Amino acid sequence: IPSCWRCGAFVGSITEQVGVLAGLTTIVEVASGTWSTTQEWCLPKVEGIEDDPTPLPCASGCGVVYCSDDCRIRDFKEGHRLLCMAQVQNENHGLYQFKMLAFSKGLYDELNLALKVWA
Repeated sequence: IPSCWRCGAFVGSITEQVGVLAGLTTIVEVASGTWSTTQEWCLPKVEGIEDDPTPLPCASGCGVVYCSDDCRIRDFKEGHRLLCMAQVQNENHGLYQFKMLAFSKGLYDELNLALKVWA
């Protein structure tokens, strides 16, 4: 489910979140606005339930999303500038290999915490 890389808040509409879970789209497509939520299966709006904030992508284009400009700016200052995958040029880079190993083992939250401590 799309969530803020810094604070963990859910981002995007319920339809977008379900689309990511169902494998119909990716977080990057949702954040960039390239995935259309006008699909026939879209979930109906429920009165009184607001969508979560529109996801804001990392300015460098690494695929990380944030819930607000504040989270994006604060995370950049807290270490994302050192850990952004947009700076990695090939798959042999140590940062790339470390992140892919963590993702393949389902250690997304642990990876985020470890990288923040390291930065």
